[in-house]
Amino acid sequence: MAGKDAHKRGMAGRGVGGDPHWEEAQRLAWDVATSPRPDLVVFYDGVNEIEAARQLTTRTRQPMSFVTRKFWGEYLALTEPGSSPRPPGGRVLRDPPLPPTDAAGARALAVERYLIAKRMTADVAEANDLAVRFFWQPSAVDREPGVREYDDGALDWAVERSDGAVAALPPDVADLTDVFDGVESPIFFDNVHTNELGARLVAEAVYAHLADDLAALAR
Repeated sequence: MAGKDAHKRGMAGRGVGGDPHWEEAQRLAWDVATSPRPDLVVFYDGVNEIEAARQLTTRTRQPMSFVTRKFWGEYLALTEPGSSPRPPGGRVLRDPPLPPTDAAGARALAVERYLIAKRMTADVAEANDLAVRFFWQPSAVDREPGVREYDDGALDWAVERSDGAVAALPPDVADLTDVFDGVESPIFFDNVHTNELGARLVAEAVYAHLADDLAALAR
């Protein structure tokens, strides 16, 4: 989030690594209810939306936090039959399984969940007269084949999933998956996190989209 005297407002840099958009939407609602209204809200999503969908296809369609899921998994490991944390006669209710899906199914689920969360953000923005901007981030699988750093053996599946998700996005989501096209230098040190060059190129692309907004705020 950005705003005049943002450091005084306490509203700048509210992003949390690993959050899919549904968590960001909830935090936005909390922030505008407890802090001065920001002038501009910027969301940068994509990779975690797809990753959550990939993991959820055999678990549940409900929102999921990667951190919470890890904690819950560790808790369940302590509550296997015969262990002390489980009350006598108690049992763990597990999510109903969903059938495994292909790339098309995973990308459809990712976009479906993203757009549901995006509607939550739109409602908060409208109720509070907020300017919001959305960006879809690049990953290593979006790089051109000759310079791509990432190949885990399921590359075609991952590329199809990413391309299909981008194609299904609404026009108000700025697609940054081609921001590294034509760049031959290394960018990613894993399948999603970039080096300083990658961060600079993404920042330049985001700034280009926000230039008019920022100029209007400066005036």
